[in-house]
Order: sequence, then C-alpha cells, then structure tokens
Amino acid sequence: EERLSMMTKIGMKVKILCVGAKADRFFAKRHQDIQRIPFKSVTRVQDTESCANWITDTSLIEFMSGELDRVEVIYTPFKSLLSQSPTVRTLLPLNPTGIEDPKDETLEITRDQGYFMKKPSVLSLDETNYKTEFIFEQPAVRILSAMLPLYLNAAYLHALRESMSSELAARRITTQKAADNASDIIKKLTLEMNR
Repeated sequence: EERLSMMTKIGMKVKILCVGAKADRFFAKRHQDIQRIPFKSVTRVQDTESCANWITDTSLIEFMSGELDRVEVIYTPFKSLLSQSPTVRTLLPLNPTGIEDPKDETLEITRDQGYFMKKPSVLSLDETNYKTEFIFEQPAVRILSAMLPLYLNAAYLHALRESMSSELAARRITTQKAADNASDIIKKLTLEMNR
C-alpha cells in the first residue's frame, strides 16, 4: 500500500494484479478506483506454475502493447522462519546491463523493542564491470523475444514460491506458538485442579 501511494503521488496510473484471495480483498476494500485482476488462491506448488504462466502472458502482452510502462513484483522472500520482509523488484523494462535497476528498493520490516520498523534499502550495483557489446549468431531481437517470456516466467515462479514458503513458515510459527500456549494453559489448569 505504501508503494501504491508513492506511485500515485507522482502521477503514475497503477494497475494491480493480485494473486490470492487475501490480497484481492485487501485492495477491494481500500482502493475501489484501481483496476484489479483477481486470480484464484495459490495453495499448492502445482498451482504456482499455472499462475506464473498466466501472469507472464498477461503482463507481457500488456507491456508489449504499451498499456504498461513498468512491471514490478512485490513479494515476501523466505529468509528464515522468523524473518519475512516484503521486496519490490522491477522486471520490465529490462536494464541494458541485464540486472535490476539500481534504484529498486527493498523494504525490510524488522522488530525493535516489540514495534515493527520499516527499513528501506537500495541495491548497490557497479555498472562499470559489465560489457555492453556482444556478438550474437542470431539477431538480438529474436533471442530477446524467445528469452523474455522464460525470464518473466522464472521470476514470477520464483516470487510465488518464495511467498508460499514465507507464508508456510509464518503459519508454522503461529501453530507452534498456539501449541505452546495450549500446553501452558493445560499445565496451569492441571496444577489448579489438583490443589
């Protein structure tokens, strides 16, 4: 939502493609004026492949037709069982160096004394190490048109599976805490009833 408000403040028209029912409900309640493309809930690993294919086709067609100027994916990569921090990654337009835009932001949400803190960080890339001229056997446009859908599909599949792993980790921690709390309550009630 923070990224959305930042982009609308600078006058960009934003189109959101939500994956999952929770994200769809979130944006349906808060932003009625935004074009939303809902997609079914992704609950199994097999679902992520068909979802990534559908998102790739949709975003690539809209980008190539000129309807979209930029394609970003916001997802939660899995770092550890206790760490889930949202990440913004620009997929299109491609940078000539073949890497992400140095201005891409990564937002890390951490806890400090029980409070959530947002810490934006910017990728640091040294572009002087990259060569810009290559010799191709086939025309570069032909190679790019063959590789671009594969690149996008891999990037979307990566984001979906990372988010799924992150969600499962959060569920596991929540379930473990609930089980621990139930065990504590059982111990307290057992002591109280045996007095």
